[in-house]
Amino acid sequence: MKDRRERVDITKVQDELTRRELLRRAGLGAVVLVYGSTGVKTAVAGVPKYRHKELKGTLRIMQWSHFVPKYDTWFDNVWVKRWGQANDTEVKVDHVNLAQLPTIAASQVASRSGHDLFQFLSPPAAYEDQVVALNDIVSQVQKKVGKLGPVGHKSTYNPKTKKYFGFADNYVPDPIHYRKDLWGEVGLRPTTWENIRKAAPKLKAMGNPIGIGMSNELDSNMALIALLMNFGSFIQTQDARVAIKNKGTVEALKFMRDLYKRGMTSSVFAWTAASNNDEFLAGRLSLALNAISIARSAEQRNLRFNDDIGIYFLTDWLVTNWDRAVIKGLGIDRFPFTKDAYFGNITRILFVRQHPDPDREAKAREIAEWMGKPLEIHDLGIEPLDALLTPLMNETTEEPDDVRA
Repeated sequence: MKDRRERVDITKVQDELTRRELLRRAGLGAVVLVYGSTGVKTAVAGVPKYRHKELKGTLRIMQWSHFVPKYDTWFDNVWVKRWGQANDTEVKVDHVNLAQLPTIAASQVASRSGHDLFQFLSPPAAYEDQVVALNDIVSQVQKKVGKLGPVGHKSTYNPKTKKYFGFADNYVPDPIHYRKDLWGEVGLRPTTWENIRKAAPKLKAMGNPIGIGMSNELDSNMALIALLMNFGSFIQTQDARVAIKNKGTVEALKFMRDLYKRGMTSSVFAWTAASNNDEFLAGRLSLALNAISIARSAEQRNLRFNDDIGIYFLTDWLVTNWDRAVIKGLGIDRFPFTKDAYFGNITRILFVRQHPDPDREAKAREIAEWMGKPLEIHDLGIEPLDALLTPLMNETTEEPDDVRA
């Protein structure tokens, strides 16, 4: 019998509410959705009559080429295939270098064509008007596994439009990696930015400069934001007002210029997101900011300096918010087996605190015992913060018009 159901080219439907209604009707079997006027790429929405007998739909995904290639192999050949068979969908995954993602995304938005799902490594707020809101997806996930963490929520939710323009399935800390052997020779540890500034000339003279990116790429941007925050500056306030024009921003930029002149090389201006990994693992850097992929790669390759990699870890804030930010934030409470993946390579824990506090020290020792690692405590004091805030408090508190705008 001929299928007389209405056929609708979903790629030509621009109104979001209309798209959702069509998807709902397709799920009831009332219409058939086709992708492209020629009908070459078709997808029958709703539950197929004969499950697993024939793949009925097509889903195209764009992702970065993971720094750990085995992940892509598992995702493409194991997880995706299982999901596709279970949902009668042919899933096609394309991988590109992460540096190409912004350009490809812009091209697909301009041409109104391309992939159904697009992975970004930073929140794509600029494309809010071009994507389908994911509020329903977020709601479903939260019912099953709990609320999104604060970082994931704030990174993908617009409180003015009340729209989730993306789904944050993870976030990655960028801790400091440093060579203990090299830093031991200069008699300092990178527990403060001032220590890094002091050690930089000696480390550069030894042939192992500081490696913090200063180019148009993701890791450089994260390092800059971290530096701004350490100097009391933020890009915007909590209520989304632009706030970057302040003394802290100027001091942060002055510091980075000085650090570059004292202990870095001009190569950082042309770095890609992989450069800090490559340079550190080649033995050329004394310090870099990156995810734990540096430590894991050194471990897997059994590099000669593997045992000399240390990671700066605990601060007052992190100790106070450990359970919320780390245990729950990283999902260790739900997936205890991930503990070793996160912390297995750590050799010791450094607790850098502003002043002694019995409760926080007890919590730090509890954390160290939980990890099974030795704890070192460094009292930083509040002098660096006091030196920054005192001049600011002496100035007028009224913000310029362009800051309040």
